[in-house]
Amino acid sequence: MRLIRPTDIAKRFYRFFAKPRANYVLAEILASMSDYKPLHILQVGANDGVLYDPIHHTLLRRQNVTATRIEPIAEYFHELSDNCASFASRVELFNLCIGEEDGFIDFFLPKQSQALFLGDKGHGSINPEAAGRSRDGLESRKIACKSFNSLMSEMRSPLADVYVSDCEGYDIHLLRKLPVEELGIKVVFIELLQQSATTKNEMVAACIKEAVDIVSSNGFNRIVWDGNDFLSWRSPRESSGQRVEVEGFTPS
Repeated sequence: MRLIRPTDIAKRFYRFFAKPRANYVLAEILASMSDYKPLHILQVGANDGVLYDPIHHTLLRRQNVTATRIEPIAEYFHELSDNCASFASRVELFNLCIGEEDGFIDFFLPKQSQALFLGDKGHGSINPEAAGRSRDGLESRKIACKSFNSLMSEMRSPLADVYVSDCEGYDIHLLRKLPVEELGIKVVFIELLQQSATTKNEMVAACIKEAVDIVSSNGFNRIVWDGNDFLSWRSPRESSGQRVEVEGFTPS
């Protein structure tokens, strides 16, 4: 019989419960960066600015942090505006979505009267397969759309240190178009998760690999994916190599 030492139990406990959580790591990064200089965040898909929001507490606590926050759904945008009231001077809000070109785009969201989950306002998306579920199906709206380049010409700050997106399945498409160098992005945090039970692991892995390739080509050398959110940043301490922490997949 093999005796299990307490240190073995501790290691197993750590590996199971202490997997890297991207949003916690992001909070630490934002705190560290804002300790040394003012910080500007570009957030696409802000929702109401509070629920599951990765930058809300940073904006509340850090007076030198500003943000450009984008939310396409009018109902959520009004809530976002109300929830930003206590730090309104440090944020600018846009009621539109980001796409490849300026104009209008079809946007899908569940019919609000029959949301499946109590209290769930529903998740809208450019991708109808990723929009929230509803017994009554989806409704389509025409939403104003701007490209990143057009948005940059209207932003108060021409640069952004951090890019955050939560766009229900459209995040990887936006990452492809994100002008990382032009904006001066140093940290990328996007939602990147399995969108449905029918999505195969190979498809998820391919999506993660593409995200890794995009950020790596821009000099990012630290990457964390926790099964839900993808975080990457440039770490000068490890500039000679890349460190990747991906739950469930082994980087090649």
